[in-house]
Amino acid sequence: MVASLFMSAARERAAGSGGGTKVSRRARVLLIAESPALARAHAEHLRHASFDAEWAMTDAEAISAIRRGLPDVVLLDMQASGADSCALLRLLKDAERTVGIVMVTTADSVDRAVAAMHQGAHDFIVKPVGATKLVEAVRKAVHRVSAERRVGRPDITLPRLRSEAMDVSWPDPAGRSPRTAQDAAAMDGDLAAVRPLWMVERETIETAIAQCRGNISRAAGLLEISASTIYRKRLAWEARERGRKSTT
Repeated sequence: MVASLFMSAARERAAGSGGGTKVSRRARVLLIAESPALARAHAEHLRHASFDAEWAMTDAEAISAIRRGLPDVVLLDMQASGADSCALLRLLKDAERTVGIVMVTTADSVDRAVAAMHQGAHDFIVKPVGATKLVEAVRKAVHRVSAERRVGRPDITLPRLRSEAMDVSWPDPAGRSPRTAQDAAAMDGDLAAVRPLWMVERETIETAIAQCRGNISRAAGLLEISASTIYRKRLAWEARERGRKSTT
């Protein structure tokens, strides 16, 4: 049932495109909110920011909205009494294309939001949620989803990219004949001291957290990023470590 639900939504969107020239469209956002008044206000803010927004209060309403067309981003309030946020999260992760999932939580429920990120949510924001915070969170989710959809190549890995790069011919800045990147590495010296950017980033973030005695919110403020960004990056690092161990 779940698979047919998402395949049906995808077919409807494909049919609506007419199969001809690609037409740009506004990103579609589904809000699952705590109250109708809040949902209407959030939807209005998003429409003013050039998003197509609709809202739901229950699981049935959310599934009905998804049947009408798979959203690009779902803003899921963990305090929505008429909806099972965990069940909807699992449902959305079964979609045949990426859907950006942003959890909305309270300051005393951040642990639940982090757990939701382990289950597949992309980000979370903490109440109160004003127009600026709302629009910024949705824009970030849209950009991230767009990037993931553009890549669309699960076979691409960092070792493969490095291997492919070694076969590329690079122009010699001194005007000599073209040389491969492998030759360039040999001629320009040992590049072993160069570390991947994610390692440098991880070291910087973990150092900041340690200096703030484990206070992630304070460390995030000093680094001028959101606390949810730190949680998200930590999840990515953990996944990278698990992947590395599974191949050894």
